Amino acid sequence: MRNVATMTARGFPRAGLMLCPVHVIVAVIALVAFGFAWLSGRRARRLTPTELTRRRYDRAASFYDYAEGILELGLRRWRRELWTRVPPGNTLELGIGTGRSLRYYPPGAEVVAIDLSPRMLARAQRRAERLGVAVDLQVADVQALPFPDASFDTVLATCLFCSVPEPVQGLREARRVLKPGGRLLLLEHVRSGRPVLGRLMRWLDPLVVRIWGAHIARDTVGNVRSAGFVDMAVEDLMLDVVKRIVATKAPTGDRLAACREAHERVSASGGGTLTPAANSI
Repeated sequence: MRNVATMTARGFPRAGLMLCPVHVIVAVIALVAFGFAWLSGRRARRLTPTELTRRRYDRAASFYDYAEGILELGLRRWRRELWTRVPPGNTLELGIGTGRSLRYYPPGAEVVAIDLSPRMLARAQRRAERLGVAVDLQVADVQALPFPDASFDTVLATCLFCSVPEPVQGLREARRVLKPGGRLLLLEHVRSGRPVLGRLMRWLDPLVVRIWGAHIARDTVGNVRSAGFVDMAVEDLMLDVVKRIVATKAPTGDRLAACREAHERVSASGGGTLTPAANSI
């Protein structure tokens, strides 16, 4: 049998001098794959967190509904109930995604809906056309909303602030575009306050973010409070992980000025109590 390796002076085979062509092909493919992975890693490191989030959801758009199908079985009744709380007026939906909430829009609702991902929004557009729902769809970043102050009566989002890179900034923007006295309606999953489950969620969070782009260990209730909302009502829907959060933008402007004047009158008179009207903000 022919020996395919030559021998060195010490009698050891000189490996690699007569490699099989298959080995060469495998080595080249491995080098190319490594090169692409290295370049992709460098490119990903150059992306901002917002750009990385957009890319993740653009990539997931084609199979997102299938991947989220089981979760939607539990979420849809809570999603439907959240939309029953939307009063008449201008509504902004943040992070509409592929448009799962469209079927729950109240008749005649005036809704502007945004999403960071153009590909997710394209699927929402097709769904809106199929359902015959009128909605103004726009590509936009919740962290820098392209709307004037006090534009909407209601701002609503479902399972969004788990994936916003700067959630408090996004919530501050939601408060900015709300009219004084307007309401924020959220359906969100958050980190559990139960010791074992909470620790497990914190431990798994980096892995889930890498795979799916969503955090599972955020304190969204605390973030809503940090963003400046008031009169917050929180309801646990599944354990203490899935929550309905309703909050209000504090009234400002004329009512706030009236309240200040009332305080000044009370101070000038040497004390006393405010009337309910003056204390209503």
